[in-house]
Amino acid sequence: MITNTLLSKLFEMTPQGIGKWKKENRPVIELIEKSFSKNELETFLETKEIPYKIKFANEFFSKLNEEFISYIMNNQGIKALLTVIQNESNINEDNLNELVIKQYDNKLISNTDLSDFIKSPLSKDLLLYILDNKKEDWKPFFTSLEEENKCLVDYFKILQLSIEKNIYDLVFSNEHHKIYFRALPKVPNIIINKPKFGKKRSNQTLIEGYQEILTNVKQSIIDGTYHNLQVYDYFEEYHLEIKPTFFQGKPKTIRLMHHFDEDSFSLYEYEANQNNLDGK
Repeated sequence: MITNTLLSKLFEMTPQGIGKWKKENRPVIELIEKSFSKNELETFLETKEIPYKIKFANEFFSKLNEEFISYIMNNQGIKALLTVIQNESNINEDNLNELVIKQYDNKLISNTDLSDFIKSPLSKDLLLYILDNKKEDWKPFFTSLEEENKCLVDYFKILQLSIEKNIYDLVFSNEHHKIYFRALPKVPNIIINKPKFGKKRSNQTLIEGYQEILTNVKQSIIDGTYHNLQVYDYFEEYHLEIKPTFFQGKPKTIRLMHHFDEDSFSLYEYEANQNNLDGK
């Protein structure tokens, strides 16, 4: 049992003060008592080292978080996974593949989506992490992201919305279906990786520019106006870069420039052209 005397040493106050806090139901007291043992607190006061279980939990959580981000960014299987999560309950390690096949049978995902999912199986730990996040409405995942990675919150919400409204391929493209343009440009590496020293200002401008695109795409999906979005070539490695803006011959600011070529047009125009090619 954690005594008032031990807590008084931790908070550098009198045991009587700790007793008063307990009577007032101070949340910090309940947090400490539920999170640590007497031995862990005594060891911390002596060594000032974070208890092992906390270090282990942080490292384990960070590892799973990074795996999930990688899965979101690089794996077409995310479409199959989120389709299952959206449409099914009581998902577990034993029935996940069966439920993915069910989505295919119901024509909610394609054979390519099914194949991509099977080729990149989830570990048991990652699946449990994802399902636990789902139960908490993804709050653990969202709150874990560092400030420069907040774009990933909107990116993930766009993933969810595009699957819900059955426009995933139009938003993210799908070369297997010969959809070579996407409403959302690829995520710049700097958003996934931490900014390098000396590039903070340019990186921040790029992040803010991409955040604006994410906001526009998300809102257009909600409003049903996504057909009017500008699209980007799927095969370009990067769609955005930083260029200086000139005012009266002198550099004024750094701003985000969008790259469009003669093949860039709106989703509405793309679909119209496809219908013409298909004889519709």
